[in-house]
Amino acid sequence: MPPTVLCVDDDKTLCQSLAKALAAEGYSVATAHDCDEALAKFKQKRPDFVFLDLVLPKGDGFQVLEGIRAAQDPSAPVPVALVSGCSQDDETTRRAFDLDVKALLTKPVPLDQLLALPAEHVKDKTADAAVGGNGLPAAGSLISRAFPELLSDLSTEHTTGVLHVKNGRKQKWLQLEDGCPTAVKSNLRRECLGDWLLRQGRISAQIMEESIKRMREGEGLQGQILVAMRSLTLDDLKQALRSQSEEKIYEIFEWGDGQFRLELGGRLSGASPLDFRGNAVYAILDGVRRRYPLERVDGYLRTHGDARVTAGPETIQRLFQLGLNAGDTRFVRKVEQAKSLGDLLKVNEENRRLLYGLLATHLLELSEAPPPESAESNAAVAADPGATQPMGPAAGAAPKNEQQPLDDEGRRAVKAELEFQRGQAKMRSRDYAGAMACFETAVELFPDEGEYRVLQGWAFFLDRKEQPEAAEKALRIVRQGAKLARDRDTSYLILGRLYRELNRLDMSEKMFERALDIRPDCVEAQRELRLLQMRRRKEQGLIGRWLRR
Repeated sequence: MPPTVLCVDDDKTLCQSLAKALAAEGYSVATAHDCDEALAKFKQKRPDFVFLDLVLPKGDGFQVLEGIRAAQDPSAPVPVALVSGCSQDDETTRRAFDLDVKALLTKPVPLDQLLALPAEHVKDKTADAAVGGNGLPAAGSLISRAFPELLSDLSTEHTTGVLHVKNGRKQKWLQLEDGCPTAVKSNLRRECLGDWLLRQGRISAQIMEESIKRMREGEGLQGQILVAMRSLTLDDLKQALRSQSEEKIYEIFEWGDGQFRLELGGRLSGASPLDFRGNAVYAILDGVRRRYPLERVDGYLRTHGDARVTAGPETIQRLFQLGLNAGDTRFVRKVEQAKSLGDLLKVNEENRRLLYGLLATHLLELSEAPPPESAESNAAVAADPGATQPMGPAAGAAPKNEQQPLDDEGRRAVKAELEFQRGQAKMRSRDYAGAMACFETAVELFPDEGEYRVLQGWAFFLDRKEQPEAAEKALRIVRQGAKLARDRDTSYLILGRLYRELNRLDMSEKMFERALDIRPDCVEAQRELRLLQMRRRKEQGLIGRWLRR
């Protein structure tokens, strides 16, 4: 049974608006509009939380509050938020807190602030809920059931409903359709659109304040107002809303503690849409890679350290369908050759996260069976814990001729990856000539990895940017790499910068937008787009002044 909230206010429109918002959060809501009705509803409903207006017909809010305190169980006082349309004097404040008011608010109060109050003070009645109809717990702890695994189980069961997760005062709601998250809602103010845009540097504090003022004056939603103010374009708003909604769900992956409650068949209103293409695996893999605590990843791998990893015959095909890059699929092909899951703790962080994500989504499975005598060992992984490695033949085993090409390819891939990492280190120290040499070697060793070519072209440009046609030559190299690495935001970020150098601003903008399509939180692409927009506005202003002469 959901918690009940009683809303008492003589403004029926305001009262109904709050009741509707609370109902969307999963509460059962009762309303009253004068003192007598408020006390009658309290005794009838025995609510878990009360919003109480101070100025009411047939008395005032303090009379109602005194009646509530007289009628309640003294051992379990009902939390009350007192709301007033007038400024509070010392006497009002004293009386309110003598009667154990949890909050004393002055109208107008932002809706998210109102919704946060019952979430903070109401005990979750379903915390000890029994098993749901689909075989999954209707409620539980995120410690005992990690969020990626919970989301995967809900996907496997094709669950439709609302998943409510909370961690202290933080609360999120996910709409699930056939097991996939399709919308998300949060009680965190910092995840509101304006606050999110301000943190991202997309709008200034002054623009933020002006948009809030216009919202309060009834001009519309904040996003619409920002577009009308020309602080955002429609495309900017679309991208911002997408990134903002993804941020809301990805933050849940960070939570080391918390609870969840599942409402089968529930509907969520007023939520931000999500687009994971109807497949929860996209959300799980991205969330694990971006935000899931590495210590929990490693804890899982250590707990199942004696097991082996197995992949079904369709696993690689599914990975390609999901858009995993060549390096990821090479890693998965080699992972089955490891002696145990514990040995894979030696690979780099990115691959450990990928491994856990694939296990959580059941794209890979664990097997307790010992490896066959002919299985290849993972000696190469242990030899270089910082890179994705192929597994060489077991000690003393005579390799078959048909295995040799695969082993050669694996060795080349390892050497190429090491050269690539050296090149990245040289880029950070601005040794562009040295970086270019490393990337060229990586391309020679493993020409199918597009990212090597992309960085080779970028290093070439940075080393020779003062030379005529350096950008054109670099662009040709980067294009070749981008064809092989279409799923990398880095490819389009560098293409965008090269097109900008060539003053092809329309193409530059398209490339940066493509980078954001792939990785919505790509700060570099967001910054580049803002710079392009500022440049265009400046040029338009100069042209306008010239035409007015």
